[in-house]
Amino acid sequence: MVDDSETHYATVYEKIPIASDAEGNEYTVSVRIKPGNSELMLLVLSFQGAVQKDYSLAINPRQSMRVISSSGRSSVTLDDDGWYRLELSGRGNGRGNNELFIAIYPSHGTPRAKGDVLFGVET
Repeated sequence: MVDDSETHYATVYEKIPIASDAEGNEYTVSVRIKPGNSELMLLVLSFQGAVQKDYSLAINPRQSMRVISSSGRSSVTLDDDGWYRLELSGRGNGRGNNELFIAIYPSHGTPRAKGDVLFGVET
């Protein structure tokens, strides 16, 4: 469980080295969550290292996982075990990025926005 009770956004992230990207290479992140009391959760997939390219999926876990906004290819599905699967895909921009930054913000919007989600990442 991740809780955003600070004045800064709580975040869980991973930086993954990738070959200097070529235009058209697509990467997908898949995360499973159970809603907590967050009203705005953000999943980010970002190509970094040269000319940054960002993709994001914003959802409201308290309102049946309603998608608030999305860039890139995304989906939200309910698995048989009651967990929700969030998937976000994006393509490299062919501008030399060599790192993939993946982040989960359990609550987002303003630093005062509080909330939590329970999550698991598939490998």
